[in-house]
Amino acid sequence: MAKLPDEFKRGFSIFFVRNIDQVYKVCFDTEESRLADGSADEELRQAGIEVERYEDDTLMNNKLLTEEENLMISTVKHNYLEDL
Repeated sequence: MAKLPDEFKRGFSIFFVRNIDQVYKVCFDTEESRLADGSADEELRQAGIEVERYEDDTLMNNKLLTEEENLMISTVKHNYLEDL
């Protein structure tokens, strides 16, 4: 399996599971807030789930967009189905 470079994984938490029971534990048995803040990581590791966390993607989080960038974004969001 090819590994993604770390710059593509910024802001992500990856949970490696081996069976459906582990998927269920991550998705339904663990509070979302505990998954987000990492407080459930040790409990998940004890259940055999490997957890990888990557630093937040602060590049865009801390940046104020210029008028030009906002215009570009709004242009991209154009609904082309309405044109049909």
